[in-house]
Amino acid sequence: LSLPTNGTLWGEISLPTINHKFDVLRSGALIYIPDYTKIGNITLYVAKESGYLNFLTGAYKIMDTGGNANRFNGWHYVTFPNATSSWATGAGSVSAGDTITACKFRVNPAGGTNGGIVYFDSMYQGKSGRPAILITADDNYDSWYQYGISYLNRLNLKCSMAVIGSTIGTVNYMTITDLQATYAAGHDLVTHGVAALNTYGTAKLRIEDVISNQTFLRNNGFTRHNGHLHYVYPNGVYENSAGDQEILQIMKMTGMLTGRGVSKPTRIDTDVDVADRVSVYHILGGENTDTPTALKSYIDDCVLNGETGVLMFHKIVTGSAAVNIEYNKTDFEDVINYVYQKKQSGEIDVLTIPEWYESINQPSAVGKYL
Repeated sequence: LSLPTNGTLWGEISLPTINHKFDVLRSGALIYIPDYTKIGNITLYVAKESGYLNFLTGAYKIMDTGGNANRFNGWHYVTFPNATSSWATGAGSVSAGDTITACKFRVNPAGGTNGGIVYFDSMYQGKSGRPAILITADDNYDSWYQYGISYLNRLNLKCSMAVIGSTIGTVNYMTITDLQATYAAGHDLVTHGVAALNTYGTAKLRIEDVISNQTFLRNNGFTRHNGHLHYVYPNGVYENSAGDQEILQIMKMTGMLTGRGVSKPTRIDTDVDVADRVSVYHILGGENTDTPTALKSYIDDCVLNGETGVLMFHKIVTGSAAVNIEYNKTDFEDVINYVYQKKQSGEIDVLTIPEWYESINQPSAVGKYL
């Protein structure tokens, strides 16, 4: 779909008549966006009849407010609803179990820009896949080992810990013995950078940072499931500037398989592997402002929609969590207990980042392609 260049505000593409019963009000589409800076949002319309007398709309936001996590060039797996947008009633009523006969996509340009392009590949209806939670911890703080790892071990839950090699053995950080014990308990170790990659003055320095931390894990034998090939972006920065691809190219050059950012709340769609996960998946939360109630609600959304959610922690504190990298111990245990309950009831899987990556590359029969 090529957006008009004559001042028209949007472009549309209609699907052939599908006549399909939507058991759940959930749909997805695999699309390709060559230049995301030109796209404001992509809206799906689903209707009971061709005249759209009874229809719902759902938006996938890119340059529009709330779409930060979706700002990258390449393949997108777009879901409706999603973390930043729910279904809205356009007219009449549509409920789960209704037969949908008409669908169309409307693409709005960003900021009055015209001439953007969106390629539509395929569409499916139903849950994305098997729900999963990834528990992650950044920066290898000693409080995470003392409170986080010990509590997860009690419940036999595994996490992914993003390691900054140069901090191991220094004040307030884990020792190499702590790291070895964490690894021996089954937790996977992944690569973290020292600083946000856009703070370095040259590509050479950015590459050296990535390789040095990757090499630390490899040299110490922490390579289970290729954990050293999964990256956590410091401060969530994966662009030197909006649309710049250099950092993503560095990830590919150094063999990285995935990259995790920090925008929230964002769920991950897992049924279709879009192959370019270094273009960043994001998190549900895990900072001091994210209450257990909010995080539990996001976990419930993952269960409902068959998606993956990432919890991100740093320091665990026994008192008030005063800054974003701190999380109260009691609140942490409350959230983790909820994850454990969902796992025990069979509603979710709890995976490490490398395990999750391996799982999304397996064939799935979930969902119905239209």
